[in-house]
Amino acid sequence: MRVFSQFSLRAAQALVLLLLALTLAGPVSSQTPDETVQVIAQQQKMISQTYKLERLGEEAMYRETLALLAAYGGWTTTTPPNEENLHLLEAADQSEKQDLVYAKKAVQQNKSVSEDELKRFLDIHANVETLLAAAIDVYDLLKNGKLDEANALYRDRSTPLIRAINADAYTLISSLQEKIDKAALHARLAK
Repeated sequence: MRVFSQFSLRAAQALVLLLLALTLAGPVSSQTPDETVQVIAQQQKMISQTYKLERLGEEAMYRETLALLAAYGGWTTTTPPNEENLHLLEAADQSEKQDLVYAKKAVQQNKSVSEDELKRFLDIHANVETLLAAAIDVYDLLKNGKLDEANALYRDRSTPLIRAINADAYTLISSLQEKIDKAALHARLAK
Protein backbone atom coordinates (compact mmCIF):
# COMPACT_ATOMS: atom_id res chain seq x y z
CA MET A 1 0.00 0.00 0.00
CA ARG A 2 2.89 2.32 0.75
CA VAL A 3 4.25 1.98 -2.82
CA PHE A 4 0.93 3.07 -4.26
CA SER A 5 0.75 6.15 -2.08
CA GLN A 6 4.32 7.14 -3.02
CA PHE A 7 3.41 6.76 -6.68
CA SER A 8 0.29 8.87 -6.21
CA LEU A 9 2.26 11.52 -4.38
CA ARG A 10 4.90 11.69 -7.15
CA ALA A 11 2.25 11.84 -9.87
CA ALA A 12 0.42 14.63 -8.05
CA GLN A 13 3.69 16.56 -7.56
CA ALA A 14 4.53 16.20 -11.25
CA LEU A 15 1.07 17.41 -12.24
CA VAL A 16 1.31 20.42 -9.91
CA LEU A 17 4.74 21.32 -11.33
CA LEU A 18 3.44 21.04 -14.89
CA LEU A 19 0.44 23.25 -14.15
CA LEU A 20 2.66 25.76 -12.36
CA ALA A 21 5.03 25.87 -15.32
CA LEU A 22 2.17 26.43 -17.75
CA THR A 23 0.72 29.17 -15.55
CA LEU A 24 4.03 31.00 -15.13
CA ALA A 25 5.04 30.65 -18.76
CA GLY A 26 4.41 33.67 -20.94
CA PRO A 27 2.21 33.56 -23.99
CA VAL A 28 3.16 30.72 -26.29
CA SER A 29 2.36 32.71 -29.39
CA SER A 30 2.94 36.33 -30.25
CA GLN A 31 -0.44 36.41 -31.98
CA THR A 32 -3.28 38.37 -30.55
CA PRO A 33 -6.59 36.56 -30.06
CA ASP A 34 -7.98 38.35 -33.14
CA GLU A 35 -5.05 37.18 -35.25
CA THR A 36 -5.53 33.64 -33.97
CA VAL A 37 -9.21 33.72 -34.91
CA GLN A 38 -8.21 35.00 -38.36
CA VAL A 39 -5.72 32.14 -38.83
CA ILE A 40 -8.31 29.59 -37.73
CA ALA A 41 -10.86 31.06 -40.16
CA GLN A 42 -8.35 30.89 -43.02
CA GLN A 43 -7.52 27.27 -42.20
CA GLN A 44 -11.24 26.44 -42.14
CA LYS A 45 -11.66 28.08 -45.54
CA MET A 46 -8.87 25.93 -46.96
CA ILE A 47 -10.49 22.82 -45.49
CA SER A 48 -13.76 23.86 -47.14
CA GLN A 49 -12.06 24.28 -50.53
CA THR A 50 -10.37 20.88 -50.15
CA TYR A 51 -13.73 19.26 -49.41
CA LYS A 52 -15.10 20.99 -52.52
CA LEU A 53 -12.39 19.41 -54.68
CA GLU A 54 -13.03 16.03 -53.13
CA ARG A 55 -16.76 16.38 -53.81
CA LEU A 56 -16.13 17.29 -57.46
CA GLY A 57 -14.02 14.17 -57.88
CA GLU A 58 -16.61 11.96 -56.19
CA GLU A 59 -19.37 13.41 -58.37
CA ALA A 60 -17.39 12.70 -61.55
CA MET A 61 -16.75 9.11 -60.40
CA TYR A 62 -20.42 8.62 -59.60
CA ARG A 63 -21.43 9.83 -63.05
CA GLU A 64 -18.81 7.65 -64.75
CA THR A 65 -19.95 4.60 -62.80
CA LEU A 66 -23.60 5.24 -63.58
CA ALA A 67 -22.92 5.77 -67.28
CA LEU A 68 -20.85 2.57 -67.51
CA LEU A 69 -23.46 0.51 -65.68
CA ALA A 70 -26.19 1.89 -67.90
CA ALA A 71 -24.17 1.14 -71.03
CA TYR A 72 -23.33 -2.42 -70.00
CA GLY A 73 -26.79 -3.17 -68.66
CA GLY A 74 -28.69 -1.52 -71.42
CA TRP A 75 -30.86 0.36 -68.94
CA THR A 76 -31.52 3.95 -68.10
CA THR A 77 -32.87 5.82 -65.12
CA THR A 78 -33.96 8.73 -67.27
CA THR A 79 -36.06 9.51 -70.27
CA PRO A 80 -34.81 9.74 -73.04
CA PRO A 81 -32.45 6.73 -72.92
CA ASN A 82 -28.69 7.21 -72.53
CA GLU A 83 -29.12 10.43 -70.63
CA GLU A 84 -26.65 9.04 -68.05
CA ASN A 85 -23.99 9.84 -70.63
CA LEU A 86 -25.17 13.43 -70.79
CA HIS A 87 -25.12 13.63 -66.99
CA LEU A 88 -21.52 12.40 -67.13
CA LEU A 89 -20.66 15.17 -69.55
CA GLU A 90 -22.42 17.71 -67.33
CA ALA A 91 -20.34 16.59 -64.34
CA ALA A 92 -17.19 17.60 -66.22
CA ASP A 93 -18.78 20.72 -67.71
CA GLN A 94 -17.92 24.38 -67.27
CA SER A 95 -19.74 24.80 -63.95
CA GLU A 96 -17.45 22.21 -62.38
CA LYS A 97 -14.41 23.88 -63.91
CA GLN A 98 -15.54 27.23 -62.53
CA ASP A 99 -15.67 25.64 -59.07
CA LEU A 100 -12.12 24.42 -59.62
CA VAL A 101 -10.91 27.88 -60.59
CA TYR A 102 -12.64 29.48 -57.61
CA ALA A 103 -11.21 26.93 -55.17
CA LYS A 104 -7.69 27.41 -56.49
CA LYS A 105 -7.94 31.20 -56.38
CA ALA A 106 -9.36 31.18 -52.84
CA VAL A 107 -6.52 29.02 -51.52
CA GLN A 108 -3.82 31.00 -53.32
CA GLN A 109 -5.14 34.20 -51.71
CA ASN A 110 -5.06 32.58 -48.26
CA LYS A 111 -2.18 34.17 -46.34
CA SER A 112 -1.82 31.47 -43.71
CA VAL A 113 -1.16 28.60 -46.14
CA SER A 114 2.32 27.13 -46.05
CA GLU A 115 4.14 26.16 -49.25
CA ASP A 116 3.71 22.48 -48.42
CA GLU A 117 -0.04 22.87 -47.89
CA LEU A 118 -0.38 24.87 -51.10
CA LYS A 119 1.56 22.20 -53.01
CA ARG A 120 -0.68 19.46 -51.61
CA PHE A 121 -3.78 21.42 -52.51
CA LEU A 122 -2.52 22.10 -56.04
CA ASP A 123 -1.74 18.38 -56.45
CA ILE A 124 -5.32 17.54 -55.47
CA HIS A 125 -6.55 20.25 -57.84
CA ALA A 126 -4.49 18.84 -60.74
CA ASN A 127 -5.78 15.33 -60.04
CA VAL A 128 -9.39 16.56 -60.07
CA GLU A 129 -8.78 18.32 -63.40
CA THR A 130 -7.28 15.10 -64.80
CA LEU A 131 -10.24 13.10 -63.46
CA LEU A 132 -12.71 15.46 -65.16
CA ALA A 133 -10.77 15.09 -68.42
CA ALA A 134 -10.91 11.30 -68.01
CA ALA A 135 -14.68 11.55 -67.46
CA ILE A 136 -15.02 13.38 -70.77
CA ASP A 137 -12.91 10.67 -72.44
CA VAL A 138 -15.16 7.98 -70.94
CA TYR A 139 -18.17 9.90 -72.26
CA ASP A 140 -16.67 10.05 -75.75
CA LEU A 141 -15.88 6.32 -75.72
CA LEU A 142 -19.39 5.45 -74.53
CA LYS A 143 -20.93 7.72 -77.15
CA ASN A 144 -18.94 5.85 -79.82
CA GLY A 145 -20.03 2.46 -78.45
CA LYS A 146 -16.57 1.47 -77.16
CA LEU A 147 -17.72 0.04 -73.81
CA ASP A 148 -14.65 -2.06 -73.05
CA GLU A 149 -12.28 0.82 -73.74
CA ALA A 150 -14.38 3.13 -71.57
CA ASN A 151 -14.31 0.53 -68.79
CA ALA A 152 -10.52 0.16 -69.09
CA LEU A 153 -10.07 3.93 -68.92
CA TYR A 154 -12.31 4.08 -65.86
CA ARG A 155 -10.40 1.26 -64.19
CA ASP A 156 -6.87 2.35 -65.11
CA ARG A 157 -7.15 6.12 -64.93
CA SER A 158 -10.19 7.30 -63.00
CA THR A 159 -10.05 4.85 -60.10
CA PRO A 160 -6.39 5.55 -59.16
CA LEU A 161 -7.04 9.28 -59.49
CA ILE A 162 -10.00 9.30 -57.08
CA ARG A 163 -8.00 7.21 -54.61
CA ALA A 164 -5.15 9.72 -54.78
CA ILE A 165 -7.58 12.63 -54.43
CA ASN A 166 -9.24 11.11 -51.36
CA ALA A 167 -5.93 10.15 -49.70
CA ASP A 168 -4.32 13.54 -50.33
CA ALA A 169 -7.45 15.39 -49.20
CA TYR A 170 -7.56 13.37 -45.99
CA THR A 171 -3.89 14.10 -45.28
CA LEU A 172 -4.24 17.81 -45.99
CA ILE A 173 -7.43 18.23 -43.99
CA SER A 174 -5.93 16.34 -41.04
CA SER A 175 -2.85 18.56 -41.00
CA LEU A 176 -4.99 21.70 -41.23
CA GLN A 177 -7.21 20.53 -38.38
CA GLU A 178 -4.10 19.88 -36.30
CA LYS A 179 -2.94 23.45 -36.96
CA ILE A 180 -6.34 24.74 -35.88
CA ASP A 181 -6.13 22.72 -32.66
CA LYS A 182 -2.65 24.11 -31.95
CA ALA A 183 -3.74 27.68 -32.64
CA ALA A 184 -6.71 27.29 -30.31
CA LEU A 185 -4.46 25.84 -27.59
CA HIS A 186 -1.99 28.73 -27.99
CA ALA A 187 -4.84 31.21 -27.72
CA ARG A 188 -6.11 29.53 -24.60
CA LEU A 189 -2.65 29.49 -22.99
CA ALA A 190 -2.07 33.13 -23.93
CA LYS A 191 -5.01 34.23 -21.77
